[in-house]
Amino acid sequence: MNKKHILIVYWGCSGGGSKFTAEIIKAIKNSGETKLYIAISDHNENLTDIQSIGLGIFSINLHSTPFYRFPIRLLELRKQLFDFIFLKRIQIVYCTMSHIFDLFFLDIFLRSGVKYVFTMHDALPHPGDNQLIRRATYQFEVRASDRIIVLSEHVKNQLLLSYGYDLSRITVTKHGIFNYGKKQTIRKYPVGRPLRLLFFGRIEKYKGLDLLIDAFNLLRKEHKSIELLIAGSGKASYLPTNINAFKGVQFDNRWIPDGEVERLLSKSDLVLAPYTEASQSGVIATAFGAGLPVIITPVGGLIEQVSHKNTGIISKDVSSPSFASAIELLITDPELYEHCAKSIVINADNKFSWAETAKDLEKTFSEVYNA
Repeated sequence: MNKKHILIVYWGCSGGGSKFTAEIIKAIKNSGETKLYIAISDHNENLTDIQSIGLGIFSINLHSTPFYRFPIRLLELRKQLFDFIFLKRIQIVYCTMSHIFDLFFLDIFLRSGVKYVFTMHDALPHPGDNQLIRRATYQFEVRASDRIIVLSEHVKNQLLLSYGYDLSRITVTKHGIFNYGKKQTIRKYPVGRPLRLLFFGRIEKYKGLDLLIDAFNLLRKEHKSIELLIAGSGKASYLPTNINAFKGVQFDNRWIPDGEVERLLSKSDLVLAPYTEASQSGVIATAFGAGLPVIITPVGGLIEQVSHKNTGIISKDVSSPSFASAIELLITDPELYEHCAKSIVINADNKFSWAETAKDLEKTFSEVYNA
């Protein structure tokens, strides 16, 4: 059987999108049913990892191009990309995550006659995103797509409702786990030291940090030894200016590079996702990759990622008292904590496996190819 020639595209440089792309590339390559090529930014923080896989790469350097050179460089890259697609006999272009640079290249894919597939992580912009640019990018990609892959039923429903997209052209798959270091081990309930809670990721108002701080202060009244680390970059103007002076709280407001993530997770016991809205979360995938149970609010696709009292706890509602109660349920029950930790590791090779995601993608590519 002839292999399908597929170009995987991601123009971003860092964060969950970069990690997601690297994991997808490795998983699909291992399936052996496709001939893969990669189009990627030469500033991507996972570039070395991706290059080591040994695939043909088309790289762009628009991120470092001076403003006055940008239009000329863009025209050069558009021509080079069109030629690359022709020479490599690309049949399907798969975009792993929406990026503003898609607006510069999507018409190249359409003119070359390839099928276009992309993973829609979010059907609607989050509060705090550039709404106009995000919506324009999403609309453009949805109209151009032969198939859209989503990572939760929640996003599928948003795609149907907001864009009127054809249900038969949507594939729902799972978000695999992110592993940043040591092989996953079953966590034990901490004894003889404070229990350490972690909020990790981009700082945005919809992430519910104000809700979390209130919940933590409620918990500290009865559980004075617990600690909370908030680590991530973003505007924190809506938070108390003296947050680092709060008892038990440490606020590390900066971008956390991949090289520091494993250390951050290894010294934590629980990951918290007190979001007020969400599609699904790469933070949950990261926590599971480290064997850490997660406490979430019952919003969006989060409830599809976390199994209540099995891989974490789902709070009853989106409020500080409810979230505090959810945390308390796990930190006061060592048996439940260790059950959740064990369940996460057991599910790593099936429910959370990238190999399972790759099977869904391969099936989708075959259907698109044969359509």
